[in-house]
Amino acid sequence: MHEKLLIERARRGDSNAMSQLMRDNYALVYGYLLKVTRDPETAKDVTQEAMTKALVSMPKFRGDAKFSSWLIQIAYHAYLDERRKWDKRTVHQETEQSAPVLTEEEAIRHDQMARIHEALQSIEEPDRSIFVLKHEKGYSYSELAKMFGLKEGTIRSKLHYTIKKIQRKVREPDEDVC
Repeated sequence: MHEKLLIERARRGDSNAMSQLMRDNYALVYGYLLKVTRDPETAKDVTQEAMTKALVSMPKFRGDAKFSSWLIQIAYHAYLDERRKWDKRTVHQETEQSAPVLTEEEAIRHDQMARIHEALQSIEEPDRSIFVLKHEKGYSYSELAKMFGLKEGTIRSKLHYTIKKIQRKVREPDEDVC
């Protein structure tokens, strides 16, 4: 069924249409939240929270942005709410998994990716989410500007400085070795 028709039906209270919209967009929302939380269980929980909030807020969806952008915005706010809860609790701990045997080249690549992900985790919100949505999910500058209530130039600037921060943080360990 065409998304616009599903949206219209869902706004009028059609639970089947709303269920279909949620199913169609679940992977997108979960993928985004997995990138920013780096924890599958937390991403799953926050995705469920975001989907619940979207169900309740569906009559308020105006259609100014894409439905997926609206859902991501709800997910972003649900993520921020969850982060506030984390800040009140202990620091989030990642569970270690047994690592497969890697070639030297794979190990170097793995280390580089780990540094990039670690650097990304140190970036404050909303800059981290803007980066993930642009570079991992392919949102345009104009979509991000609408989503975050900022000007396109501000989005471009935030992305530029986020990339510079990540590059600095990724390079720092190498400088200690010299």
